[in-house]
Amino acid sequence: MRWMFQIAWGFFVVTALLGFVLRLQLVHPLPVIQYGHVLHAHSHIAFLGWVFNAFFALSLKRFVRPEHFRFFIRWFIVLQVANLGMLIAYPMQGYGSISILFTTLHMVGSIAFALRLWNANTATAIARPFLKAALAFMLLSGIGPLALGPLAALDLRSSPLYELAIYWYLHFQYNGWFICFLLAWVFRQHPESSSHRAKAALRCWVSGIVLSFLLSVLWLQPPLWVFAIAGAGALVQLIGLGYSCAMLQGHWPRLAGGTKMIQTLCALAFAALVLKNLMQLAAAWPALADLANSRFIVIGFLHWVFLVVVTPFLIAEGLRLKWLPDNSLSRASIGLLILGVLLTQLILFAAPVTGTFGLPIPETNLVAAGMMLLGGIGVGFRRQ
Repeated sequence: MRWMFQIAWGFFVVTALLGFVLRLQLVHPLPVIQYGHVLHAHSHIAFLGWVFNAFFALSLKRFVRPEHFRFFIRWFIVLQVANLGMLIAYPMQGYGSISILFTTLHMVGSIAFALRLWNANTATAIARPFLKAALAFMLLSGIGPLALGPLAALDLRSSPLYELAIYWYLHFQYNGWFICFLLAWVFRQHPESSSHRAKAALRCWVSGIVLSFLLSVLWLQPPLWVFAIAGAGALVQLIGLGYSCAMLQGHWPRLAGGTKMIQTLCALAFAALVLKNLMQLAAAWPALADLANSRFIVIGFLHWVFLVVVTPFLIAEGLRLKWLPDNSLSRASIGLLILGVLLTQLILFAAPVTGTFGLPIPETNLVAAGMMLLGGIGVGFRRQ
């Protein structure tokens, strides 16, 4: 499991490197690099190389019996073949026949992973429904990419349906698969006594995630009732978060225990999750629709979930499980990583506001933040 997590970390380094290349293209564009193609590689490796692989390792650590390891290891290898294929193919051809082939291979592997984990997991009665919800959302998100081919064949690349298929994938990955898996991991050792709160929390999270997909259609300026349903979805998720916190009352010291670095990372991830849900609720307000759907805000929100909610949590668990080194150098490097992440978020969220006043933020600031982020990630390959 440690080597699986280290492979995931390696793909995280590659993700940061590709992101840095994209930022450099804004300052010193190179004609040999096609921005869109590298962007596809960056996003796919971020989702499937870093987060999916890290979740895979955590699943084997807590949710899988040893007698099932052989099955999962075989599919893990297949998934890495798919990841490497996408890493090579996407920068070369974008959405082409070879990249689609490797993407489909990864989808097949993820289905095999999800079905076996669904039927043969060892999660507690509290954690199991959240784990199954995560797997269901992961499979549901796959409908989005599957729809792109037929839509393109029907010459609908420029239609809202094509954009909504992409948003479908992003929404059920970020808000469904990612968040529900983290909740399942947090609840894995929770006492069985508060099952009624767990059921209420699960209902709120699942219904809120489904309803809040409508946040992804607000850029189409739909009727006000669509805004209302989208806002209700965001509000219900906040209620689910409240139930989740109530379930964990009295258990925070154990859940966030460990070194100061682990505690800080857990606190950052939790605070970012709260702010994520508040941002979703604000995005449903019609007066803020144009701002919430601006390019920089959308990119900032996606990076917020990926880099400020999920990644600090995974780093904390990597440190807790001794899969990452925990020493003075590693703590300094992780600090540099977090500083780069927060600077990136500040730039992205401030860009629409400063642009309104004719003060666009120089792209060189994004490059500098990317250098900090990339430099901090390198600690993952250093041995203790």
